[in-house]
Amino acid sequence: CKAVNCTQNYFWEWIPTKELFPDCADGQSFSQCNDNPLYPVDFWLYDHRTTLNFTSNSFKDAFPDKAVLKSQYAYWPIGGGIISYRHAAEILSIVAPRLAAAERIHPATSCTRANVSSV
Repeated sequence: CKAVNCTQNYFWEWIPTKELFPDCADGQSFSQCNDNPLYPVDFWLYDHRTTLNFTSNSFKDAFPDKAVLKSQYAYWPIGGGIISYRHAAEILSIVAPRLAAAERIHPATSCTRANVSSV
């Protein structure tokens, strides 16, 4: 939901898979038209609470993003932990080696500066 009309206390984006793979014709398998995804991601961070779903073969079948198919992802321990330097170090120890081993899939893009001082 968008911040202006979200009734929950969190902000997650939900997009139909068809919109994530805009080059796909109706009824076409997403794995056949995944060259130009909405988000050209080389590495995914996924919510650790979805590990069993995200890492399953059925997820790769339903969401054949090239980074997912190459297992270029790591879980992000989003909640329930104490915010501390140890927790930050744990996150880096999980993500850094996997990110370092990832290969570029999509052309590089420029960064966009974002103002995140308020929501």
